[in-house]
Amino acid sequence: MISIQKIIPHASRLIYGCMNMGGSWDSSAITLESIIQAEKIIELCFEHGINYFDHADIYCRGKSEEVFSRALARRPEFKEKMILQSKCSIKLEDPFPFGYYDLSHGWITQSVEGILKRLNIDKIDILLLHRTDLLMKIEEVADTLNKLKNQGKFSHLGVSNMHGYQIELLSKYLNFPIIINQMQMSLEQVGFLEEQILAGRSEGSKHFFSPGLLDYSKLHGIQIQAWESLAKGKFSGSDISGEGTNIHQTKAYVMELSSKYHVSHEAIVLGFLLKHPAGIQPIIGTTNLQRIYNATESLNFELSNEEWYKLFILSRGNRLP
Repeated sequence: MISIQKIIPHASRLIYGCMNMGGSWDSSAITLESIIQAEKIIELCFEHGINYFDHADIYCRGKSEEVFSRALARRPEFKEKMILQSKCSIKLEDPFPFGYYDLSHGWITQSVEGILKRLNIDKIDILLLHRTDLLMKIEEVADTLNKLKNQGKFSHLGVSNMHGYQIELLSKYLNFPIIINQMQMSLEQVGFLEEQILAGRSEGSKHFFSPGLLDYSKLHGIQIQAWESLAKGKFSGSDISGEGTNIHQTKAYVMELSSKYHVSHEAIVLGFLLKHPAGIQPIIGTTNLQRIYNATESLNFELSNEEWYKLFILSRGNRLP
């Protein structure tokens, strides 16, 4: 099983995702309310064993990182104990009326410097490339990353939303390994499982999860992290009146398992990911303190193989082939 703890021994099994910590995604000023909320979230995470925090330069247009830094200034005792990762490559609307990706030397360098400034740190523990720039010059990207690492700007490198062959190509030009890949994975988004069980079957062509990624990651020591791991709350409280039968049946079984194990619905949803032998590391992004606590209950039990398979079968909406 791949484990980030082998590389960073004190890393928590769960990650807190700071995407909405900045309040709003517009250009409005940072509020004291957001800072206090962030302080409470950081404190709760540490109380329940989460010391790993995920950022990106675009989250709330940079405000999430700045709010986090200001909250941390109020609780400096946590700073030396936490792991910080942030991501770059996505540009929002400017200068076009839509977003795009940029992994040029100039933007990577500018983005990393901005992350360090907003978080008020000298080095990022883990820098992730958020999306693949379709126009990137791979040698230029690698050269930029090699130089930034040599300058002490970050300790480790990861990627997000990349195929194994994209990682392989970039790795050829780097002087250090890629240790993380973030993908969309949850009890609802089960493409990572469909890709494996539908090998050699025509219906497998309808599933576009990166082929062989889990096996590639295990072979190369790459930690898989799951974004949107709570499936937007579909199995733990969100309105699902417009969803299909598979979602309703899955939620009903989540509730049944929740009662059996005396844990929250969120814990069952995350337990589905944690059970998988790939050693998936879920990222939780809710700002609701109760839901954050609920998520930490996922570490207190383990689903049986039969329960795990039933969740998967219900979610996919069909029997296994």
